[in-house]
Amino acid sequence: MKCDEKKFSYAEFIFDYSYSEDEKLLDKLVDEGKQLATVVNPTLARDASRKRKYETILRNSVAGVIAEYCWRYWLRSQAKALNIEATIESNIFESFDKHVDITITYKDGTRRTIEVRSSFPYTGLQNAVCRAFDIIGWYVNPVKTKEIQKEYYLRTLYPFHSTELWGRLKSDSFSAFLTGGATRHILKTGQYSLDKKFIPRDDIDAMLSFQSGVYRVVQPIINAFDTPKITEYILKGLQ
Repeated sequence: MKCDEKKFSYAEFIFDYSYSEDEKLLDKLVDEGKQLATVVNPTLARDASRKRKYETILRNSVAGVIAEYCWRYWLRSQAKALNIEATIESNIFESFDKHVDITITYKDGTRRTIEVRSSFPYTGLQNAVCRAFDIIGWYVNPVKTKEIQKEYYLRTLYPFHSTELWGRLKSDSFSAFLTGGATRHILKTGQYSLDKKFIPRDDIDAMLSFQSGVYRVVQPIINAFDTPKITEYILKGLQ
């Protein structure tokens, strides 16, 4: 992909629900997403008057679980290809202010933390990367008054409307795009990094209050690291 002559490489994960192994995997990930949605706020699942809000959180939870799986798989495969010894694991959800999506433990025993953010840019992948979407770092809002800063922040994009998720999951060509990321250092000091106030409509915990927060971002995605570059930084433990 090019944005005004600037190249950006990404990885595409393609799932085929008609293939039995993909069917089993996606069904498992959907179940995990449903469990996460209930943990996020169980009252929403039981309150019929708030069903629309719960359905939105459910879709975003499932999308988030799939995004995390894809990045975990990608990082493990790249570590193996590069003969890098590292343990890459997901973590059980506890709370939004303490949760870490993925932890990587290196050969020397040191650890780094990774956050995965996913979104539905229905205007298309090119527009999202080049103009419309950011790498989202840490943030605070009236509900989340603090958040642990991770070493790495990653992006997964689904270039369609979130309401299409269930149909696409059971198709023969459901894709998740791994579209780069940023280090904590770049988010703090980079030329294109800034504090930004907005409501990310597809972020799970922001959905709980629908209140805007202050986010640390690299704007837009093209100005962060592409997928091969952020992968290199993560596997080598760089900042």
